[in-house]
This record gives sequence, C-alpha cells and structure tokens, in this order.
Amino acid sequence: GFTPERFERELKDLAAKAKSDTRGNRLLGQATLYVKAAALLTLLGIYSNASQLALSPVYGSVPAAGWHSKALMAGCFVGWAGNLALRQLLRPLGTARLLPLVALYVPVMQCFLYSFSEALGASWGPLVTEGVTLVPLAILTAACVADELEGADLSSLPKGLGEAVPGIGSWATFKLVEHVAEKMLQRHVGTVFWYTRMGLEMLLAGCYAVFAPSRWLALAIPALVHTAMFNPHVATPAATALLNSTLAADHWLLLDRRESVTGYVSVVENTQSRMRVMRADHSLLGGDWVDWRGNQVTEPIYAVFVNLEAIRLVERERPVADSRAKAL
Repeated sequence: GFTPERFERELKDLAAKAKSDTRGNRLLGQATLYVKAAALLTLLGIYSNASQLALSPVYGSVPAAGWHSKALMAGCFVGWAGNLALRQLLRPLGTARLLPLVALYVPVMQCFLYSFSEALGASWGPLVTEGVTLVPLAILTAACVADELEGADLSSLPKGLGEAVPGIGSWATFKLVEHVAEKMLQRHVGTVFWYTRMGLEMLLAGCYAVFAPSRWLALAIPALVHTAMFNPHVATPAATALLNSTLAADHWLLLDRRESVTGYVSVVENTQSRMRVMRADHSLLGGDWVDWRGNQVTEPIYAVFVNLEAIRLVERERPVADSRAKAL
C-alpha cells in the first residue's frame, strides 16, 4: 500500500531520473539506436550477396537471382510489420538473440537442401533454399530494426513523415549496403577464406553473435561442427576428403577447386575413363582425355571461347538472324 517511505523513495527515483536525463544522454541514446539499426541492416545487405553466391554453384547465378529480391522484400515486410507479434512470440529468447542462431544454421540448411536440387530444379530450388535460410534472417533483422527504431525521437518532423521515415530510411540503407557489398565482393571474392561463400557466411554469423551474445549460442555448436567437418562446400581437408569419398561412388575425383571473380571453379576427373573436366559454378567449361594426349600440353579452353566469339562478329554479305546463327 501507500506509505510515506514509499512516496519518498519514488520521489528520489524521479529526481535521479530527471538529473540523468540530460541533453547529452538523450543524444547518446538516440545515436546508439541508429548505430544498432545500421549495423543490422549492413549485415543483412552483405548476407544478401553471400546467399546468392552460395546458390550459384548449384543452380547458376541467373536462377539464383530470379526470386531473390522478391523473397527478401517479403521477408523484410513481414518482419517490419510483425515485430510486436514476434517480440511476444519469441519470449524469453527474444528476436535479437535468435538472429545469430539462425545465421549459424544457414550453411547447414543450405547443405541439406542442395541434396534435393535435382528434384527442385533451377526454378524452385533457389526460392525454397532462400525461403528456409535468407528469408527468416530478413524477417528477424527487420523486426530487430523496427524494435530499435521505436525509441527514435522524430517529434520534430510532421506526424505523417515521422511515421514513414524509419521504414523508408531502413530500406534505402539496406539497398545501398547491398549494392556496395556486391561491388566489393566482385573484386575480392576468393582472395582469402573470409571472402569465400561459406567463409563469408560464417563471418557474418560471428558478427550477429557479437551483436547479440547469449547463452543460447551453445545451441549452435552442432552447426559449427557440421560446417567445419562435414560441409563439402567448405574447402577444409576433412570436408574435401568427405566430398571425394562421395564422388568415388560415381568414379569421380576432385583435383582442385577455387573461388574467384569468374565463379566457383573446380577440376574433376573420371577415374575410369580418365576424362578431366573444368566447371565454373554449375556450367561445364570443357574437358580433356588425359590418357589420350599423354604428356602434351593442350590448348586452353579460353582460346576456344575467343574463336567462337570472333566467328560471331564476322560480317556477312547476307546477315543471319540471331535465332539461326551458330558459331560452331
């Protein structure tokens, strides 16, 4: 009930709060909100590119981009509009604490779903894969950003504008980061482990964990072990040995693989026919019969591409329609 002691204590609490509520503290609090929101949007913008890069060796870069923007937009909309519902639903874990768990399990889910790539096909495969991996990450990120920006002080703006600025500003920030990250990755992909497909996803998951550390991260230990030891898309000795043991059933052997600006390049050889082929992402660039040529050095496949393009550029007296033109 009401007592003089309680009344005095409440007055002291109000006085302490008023004393600490200075202009500097308010500005610092507002700046912290915007920095946290910008950090989350930056991570999602980079992850958007990492997701497409991870899909391209399996489905190709064009199919990987087919549903990407629409799925990402839908995820962000659901997260932004449903942040209050998610906050209530995910208690006591919380939206922010769930983010790193989802990010750490993304490589595991990708590895699992790639085994169904033939059944899903190039049309549905990327959509289903990102629907289970990137879209939940977008939903949680948008919900966290909305939670953070609820405390933003926009009282100086007109009411209608103040309600629209957080959403429009967040989407513009995300698209800007996504574009800049795409240009940077095109120049540096494959230079170090953290610029590879799986390396980048693990780096971003670590950043999410730093943003929202908690004891719940212990649940991600199985995902880390799987990615480090059993994910064939990670170029570790253990994963490569596991991949070759699987390929051996079909008489193939992985000789080497690299990630570069031209895509995920791999060289494999058939152990029976001694046919050696090179792949870039999901495309077959060319092959070579190793036993037939002996010790001779064969002409690189890139020279063939140059010749084919040169033939296409030859001017003819009677031009051939593109639908009927053949370079071979």
